[in-house]
Amino acid sequence: MGKSGFRSRRFVNAPATTPDPIAPTQSIAPTQSIAPTPSLVPVAVSWAARVGDRLARSGDWDAAARAYAAALTNYPQELRSAIALGEVELRRDRPEAALAAFEPALAREPHNLAALLGASRAHEHRGHSTAAAELALQALVHHPDRPEPARRLAALDRAEGRPFDAADSGQGRLADRWLWAWAAQLEQSDRLLRLDSDPDRLFAAQVDGGYLWHWRGAIGIWDAETRLVLELSAGNLPQWLRAQPPLPAATLSLSGRVAVLASGAGDRLDRWLESVVPRLQTLLDCGESWESFDAFVFDRIDRPFQQATLDRFGIPRDRVVELEQHGLIQLATAIVPRRFNGPSGYGVQGIRDRWGTIDPAQATQRWLLWPTATGSGRWLNGEELLDRLAPWGFERLDPDALTFEQLLAAFQGAEAIVGPAHPVWALLPCCPPACSLLELGSRRYGPLAQLAGATYRSIPGEGRADGRSPRGELWVRSAEVRAVLARCLKRGLRISPDRPTVAKRPKKK
Repeated sequence: MGKSGFRSRRFVNAPATTPDPIAPTQSIAPTQSIAPTPSLVPVAVSWAARVGDRLARSGDWDAAARAYAAALTNYPQELRSAIALGEVELRRDRPEAALAAFEPALAREPHNLAALLGASRAHEHRGHSTAAAELALQALVHHPDRPEPARRLAALDRAEGRPFDAADSGQGRLADRWLWAWAAQLEQSDRLLRLDSDPDRLFAAQVDGGYLWHWRGAIGIWDAETRLVLELSAGNLPQWLRAQPPLPAATLSLSGRVAVLASGAGDRLDRWLESVVPRLQTLLDCGESWESFDAFVFDRIDRPFQQATLDRFGIPRDRVVELEQHGLIQLATAIVPRRFNGPSGYGVQGIRDRWGTIDPAQATQRWLLWPTATGSGRWLNGEELLDRLAPWGFERLDPDALTFEQLLAAFQGAEAIVGPAHPVWALLPCCPPACSLLELGSRRYGPLAQLAGATYRSIPGEGRADGRSPRGELWVRSAEVRAVLARCLKRGLRISPDRPTVAKRPKKK
């Protein structure tokens, strides 16, 4: 069958129509001159930059540096070549030349992440740790969702011998910057407390005639004009609280100087050690004494580890005020420490100063952390795993059956700890560096174990063979646990003659 000869007659003799010109969005005045477009502007990447990329991948840093320099000579505005040249100069161990490449890039784009981190590394190679930390902090301020700035700050802290500040370095320094911004806004820069050891770092701010409000785990602090001081508040405050609402009548009014230590930590051990204990320690580092405060405001004090902490720090019980019992408190003079969002050197130092340390060479205890009601869930085959690990010297560690002092002593003398995720893992920074840690069912505390210098491994949880595992329960293979421990423990898994073995329990019919 041939092609159809049908053609639409509507367009045979139709006149050629010219589309209407697109009107510009803005009219240009006749006298306004338009700058000519350069004819040699690179569209994507110049040829010399591509050559430099190939040379850099092959490891020829000298030739790559010459190629990137040629690309910048032809196209001075090519930001990518400037950053690449700086990275290559760092590889050649020439930090001054790297800074000469990064600085023009930062002049064009001050918030460029690669340029900020590259310049930070260049300053670190030159021995200028303060400038390196400031550039890394700028990268964290402008790119809070990227992990690279926090890693850069952590690397700087490790290089300076402050491993436990690594987890807090980003948030802590941001909190210092927030305090500066708040003080500049209210013209109260003279009301900021500084550390005696480092006057450039801030820790607390003073608010006169303000209010303190507890709202569903969040802490809101208002000044005398009922303006929310977001830099000092903590938690997820609702939007209607941020819009300067009319506050209700305060149920309690405190006169004198009041230390505000409420942070929404509640009764969890990990949040208490990571947010409240550092505040107590750094108040002392600021040169303050407990006698200079008329009251201390906490969320609530109803757990044994909280009471033990207050006793060790020597805080008078008759001056302690629980915020959850009052809701809204009016304060004559509030001293509000900055926020801590993770383990820090302040908290670890406070624990070591009050409870002491032991010789790492005496760390010989092997613990199987037992799941409790305050942990992350039940554990299905804990009894089976205890039977398999008991001949290797492992004993049961029940957090609910021990005091805080006993828990701390157990972690300080631990050679190996095996168990599921639990708030008691916040004591990991107190473990000896040679300790081996095996977390079952998650990898939540891996970064904390790395900061403590311990050997860390994790095993995922599984379901029961019959497929009837309730939600939240955990089951692990005991053979896999034994195999991982055999690789981690350097002393070997020999049966100790002075440790009794646990007889194997008969199987239930």
